[in-house]
Amino acid sequence: MKFHECTELTERVLDLARHLILVFLLHASIARPLGESGKLKLTTDMTELEVSIQSLLATGQPMGAKSTKGVKLSQIGDEYLALRSLRTILFSDLKTLANPVETVHLPIAIVLHHIIVHGPLRLPHEVLGWSEAEYVLWLQKHTPSEVIDLVEKAVDGQVDRTEEDEETVRLVREVLVHAKEAEAEAAGGEVEH
Repeated sequence: MKFHECTELTERVLDLARHLILVFLLHASIARPLGESGKLKLTTDMTELEVSIQSLLATGQPMGAKSTKGVKLSQIGDEYLALRSLRTILFSDLKTLANPVETVHLPIAIVLHHIIVHGPLRLPHEVLGWSEAEYVLWLQKHTPSEVIDLVEKAVDGQVDRTEEDEETVRLVREVLVHAKEAEAEAAGGEVEH
């Protein structure tokens, strides 16, 4: 097998691993209710996913490839870092999620979902009447900016709120502000408050 074919196969396997992790993360982030036993089960699922992905990466090494070490999980990149980060925030205080440093490796949708599932508010797909699968597909096809807008509208559209709802809304809005600031900074502009 030629070098460029080996590289292409490795990249395809890495792309598949990235996709599998992202789909897992998105579905995991909207799992509800998420009590202590649910968090432990999710942690076990994440470990099993890592082992399966490692096996996939080893399988994706072409016969006769020069490297005997295979492809490492860390080569997956941002998706792998997000998987590792989710394990950490599952057991964190929700208020720490408003700090962008704590959630630096997580897509904004996952952070927002994590806050919402711990409160009484409905998730965007529940507000819109979409299935979980439809929502996850929508999330994969849209930009972080579009995700931010959808979550913001879904949260703002839930008008009959209790005091507990308001705390969740406050945290969601704080995360949204940080996300918009980061997005504006990346684009080289200013954010509206």
